[in-house]
Amino acid sequence: MAQLSGLIDDEDSWIGGKATLVQLGDILDRGDTERNCMDLLFKLRDQAAEAGGKVHMLLGNHEVMNVDLDFRYVTQNAWDGWGDAPKSGSMRLDLKASLAAVGFPGYMKQRVQAFRPGGVEARRLSMMPIAIMVGDTLLVHGGLRNKHLKYGIERMNKEMAAWLHGPAVMDKPEIIDDSDSPIWARLYSVPTPKDSAARELEDVLKALGAKRMIVGHTPQLRGSLLLVLRPLVLRSHVCLSLFLLPVV
Repeated sequence: MAQLSGLIDDEDSWIGGKATLVQLGDILDRGDTERNCMDLLFKLRDQAAEAGGKVHMLLGNHEVMNVDLDFRYVTQNAWDGWGDAPKSGSMRLDLKASLAAVGFPGYMKQRVQAFRPGGVEARRLSMMPIAIMVGDTLLVHGGLRNKHLKYGIERMNKEMAAWLHGPAVMDKPEIIDDSDSPIWARLYSVPTPKDSAARELEDVLKALGAKRMIVGHTPQLRGSLLLVLRPLVLRSHVCLSLFLLPVV
């Protein structure tokens, strides 16, 4: 899609100039090439910045699940290649890192060390916010509700970054674990949203001065982008990953 949009060339380098690209989360748990996808997006972020453009990656529920060491969706060949945990120079922190992998099978240990709070990959994830505004568009993995605005988008982004960067800077914000948290919410993405969801969406957008919300998370099995709720929400999860809809 990035190539079709003229943002990257055949060698996966940024040619988008001052354009903005937003990835809505769930880079992880999408097959054996997830590490390559992570590396590519961070490379493009740096290249875009040099060209005056921007690449934003948002946190999805699968990024957070991996930091929680919930590996239910990791594919068979995605365990290796994360490297051994680097030494921190602190005996206490190095011991804590070793203890994080206790109880996990040997083949999982690299991933545990990489994604635990304070691990190398968790620190990369700490650079990915929960939600952002680009112009008059609100972008978030699952959806934002009124209670999330009361909590504060900037507060959520900062607290999540601190938890991911770790170790033990702070606990994960409880609001992120709610079933309707910004990374888990589906109220705007179910086939037929309730009238109450439409009203809440209008309230959220009005409070932020936004014209629309773009979300991922919930697969749109028709395979096309959907504008819904008078068209204030763009559902963008169209199952392009072969991991989700393999070609047979």
